[in-house]
Amino acid sequence: ARNRRVWRGFMEQIETLHAGNFRIIQDTETFRFGIDAVLLADFASAKLSPKTSHIVDLCTGNGIVPLLLAARIFANGRELVASSDRRALSAAAETEREPAATPERHELRALGENPTKNTPENTAQTVRTLNALHITGVEIQHQAADMARRSVALNNLENLIEIIECDVKNIFSALPKNCADVVTANPPYMPFAHGKKCPSEALSIARHEVLCCLEDVVRAAAGLLNSNGRFFMIHRPERLAEIMESLVRNELEPKRLRFIHAYADTPPTMVLIEAKKCAAHGLVVEKPLVVYSGKKVYSPEMQRIYGRV
Repeated sequence: ARNRRVWRGFMEQIETLHAGNFRIIQDTETFRFGIDAVLLADFASAKLSPKTSHIVDLCTGNGIVPLLLAARIFANGRELVASSDRRALSAAAETEREPAATPERHELRALGENPTKNTPENTAQTVRTLNALHITGVEIQHQAADMARRSVALNNLENLIEIIECDVKNIFSALPKNCADVVTANPPYMPFAHGKKCPSEALSIARHEVLCCLEDVVRAAAGLLNSNGRFFMIHRPERLAEIMESLVRNELEPKRLRFIHAYADTPPTMVLIEAKKCAAHGLVVEKPLVVYSGKKVYSPEMQRIYGRV
């Protein structure tokens, strides 16, 4: 679903995501999320745990990764409550006693039965139930940060997601060191001197290392993470050697890799990376993720991933 309007001189549209039925504001000419952000959020969310209390998303753009992570966290929270209810009902059947019912469970069951209604009341209730987890999106470009903030407000997620306008090179002027359990990043892929330059300055900053480089992003992630914290990033395979060197230099041990192929018989175009701070050696290379099974036909796995977006 798309609603288009001109806002502050920019052509914007509001799109509805399947994930939590959240909505996101996008600029049709510059700040639009792509498949890389979707894959990053899916890759990172698989390792989120109930103990995760603070997630930082570097180079957040229009805030798509925080929104997708929030949607997955909400879904997992509802599943946990439903599982808890099933266990309580089973125990009650064995003892012929009714399970204890709490207002929180009733509200979450109602939310799960009608996920399309993201009101401030049920959103706040779910956030409280999920133990006040906090997501911080970091973006240097004002226009993108402004859109991200408005998308957060549009979904009544101000208590869960905060967007800060900051240069990753100066991140510790805005956030303390060792404050995060998880850091995600979808940084500019291309060195400043390489590749075709974008006609738009905003797009050029998003795609080329104009204002920050790979080392800046990795160094920021390493400083933000607490001991054993996890860093998730998506990047280009041709820079993998440089990425690995930077991770190890900053005490982030590579733990998981997954290559992304457009088709099964084509070379990879992207790579997903998970690293863990101050961890022991041990790297797992997962099976490749193939995007298309035919011309313009998503593979079954991509259909599952996009079904959550």
